[in-house]
Amino acid sequence: KRVPFSEAADCWLKFRKARWASDTLKEKLKRVHNVVSVFQIDVCDMNHEILEHFFVSLNHLHPKSRNHFREVMRGILNYSVDRNWLDKDARQRLDSLLKNEFAPTAAPNIFTPLQFRSILSNADYELLPMIAIGGFTGARPAEIRRLRWDNIWGRKSSVELEAKQTKKRKRRLIERLPVLESWLEPYKFKTGAIWERSEGCYNTGFNKLKSS
Repeated sequence: KRVPFSEAADCWLKFRKARWASDTLKEKLKRVHNVVSVFQIDVCDMNHEILEHFFVSLNHLHPKSRNHFREVMRGILNYSVDRNWLDKDARQRLDSLLKNEFAPTAAPNIFTPLQFRSILSNADYELLPMIAIGGFTGARPAEIRRLRWDNIWGRKSSVELEAKQTKKRKRRLIERLPVLESWLEPYKFKTGAIWERSEGCYNTGFNKLKSS
């Protein structure tokens, strides 16, 4: 069956989006928009030459970014095979282009206890909980932005990250350390979202703290 690549991509998104957190969905939407603008063809006409040309055009990106596009393309094409919009053998001939390439990662910046205490001490009232929770639980900033105060104080001795709030959609319970409770004592009776502003506001504030 001939189905436009754009339609296949849209169907795949609708099928998968309930499994992604909101910020993950935004990133997927951007990448799908990019690939749809390139592949103005029926999905059954996808071939090695067309796909290779696309990835060559991404050579200016970091390997990790190219792998994100590979993930999207694998999803759309595998979905198309399942619905008989793309021949299985044709999909297999694309494997060499869709396998992730090695993507070296930079060494993480690790704060000393003294540096971390200084950052906490200089953080403003809104930013401090984000930094404290991240530092003492290991939760990702994107995960913390989805948390509510009842995730912090709702259980006797644990911070609860619900499945819908975590990157991998798996619920986690993390010990609520006394040191974290100490820093968050002024917020003991707060309700609602822990972070009510945008991701950009968080990044700007945290970067200023690190450089001060």
